[in-house]
Amino acid sequence: MEHEYYIKKWLNGELTGDELKAFEQTDTYASLVKLTKHSKGFAPEVYETEAELEKLLTKIQDKGKVRTLDRFRPLITAAAAVAVFAMLYFVVFGNTDTVIETQVAEKTEISLPDTSNVTLNALSSLTFNEKDWKTNREVSLEGEAYFKVAKGARFDVRTSAGIVTVLGTQFNVKNRKGHFEVICYEGLVSVTHNGSTTKLPAKSSFVVIDGNITGSNGVVANQPSWTQNESTFKSIPFELVLQEFERQYGVSILANDIDTNVLFTGRFVHNNMELAIKSIALPLNLTYKIVNEKQQIVLSFED
Repeated sequence: MEHEYYIKKWLNGELTGDELKAFEQTDTYASLVKLTKHSKGFAPEVYETEAELEKLLTKIQDKGKVRTLDRFRPLITAAAAVAVFAMLYFVVFGNTDTVIETQVAEKTEISLPDTSNVTLNALSSLTFNEKDWKTNREVSLEGEAYFKVAKGARFDVRTSAGIVTVLGTQFNVKNRKGHFEVICYEGLVSVTHNGSTTKLPAKSSFVVIDGNITGSNGVVANQPSWTQNESTFKSIPFELVLQEFERQYGVSILANDIDTNVLFTGRFVHNNMELAIKSIALPLNLTYKIVNEKQQIVLSFED
């Protein structure tokens, strides 16, 4: 572990003058000092470990022979040191991931350490390690995001359905339940799914719906429509359309008597719910009713 030698000696107060000066120039030392300041607010001012243990041993004396505290004192000291060191290691070296999450009907823009930009769609999350970014440009995605990647080293987007790799381009990744989709708008994108790699040139897509792979070379737009507050679909199961509607408006949709596997081509806006529901209901000859103070929409066939 980096700086482990200095950390151990620092904890024990054994650093020489020169060693302390060298250690003070590291990021690790700054983090330890910060931790020390913050930890004062969490720990009680006085806690006599040995006294408390003595009380405990006194209480259980009548249940058997109890050895003296002196015999256990080295173990107590060692255990305390291990606990403190473990806590410092976790704070300084672990838990360094940055996680960005969006809620229902929320979108957000993120600037990554290399000036790459990410726009995160509703109910999505992006995770990356800023500390290791220079040597490992990698993010993890759940949900949907549009990337404008700065040119440079390899850039990976990891999802539960596959890995998207680029060097510098613009692309969209959707990783929803039953729907994995990558659209390349500029440059070249590499998609690895189930051990197989596909190269996507600009204006092409890679789509997996319920395990079935499709794609196209007819992408016309220069960026995903959802970044402009409009969701667009081309031959997508209606069930996935309804799920996206729910994410954008924070409602639940009941469609009990409708075949939601039918393929839908169309769009809906994100800023006008009644217009949006008409946009997906009318093409399929469906009627709708908004109930429960606009928290639920019931779809049914026209009489």
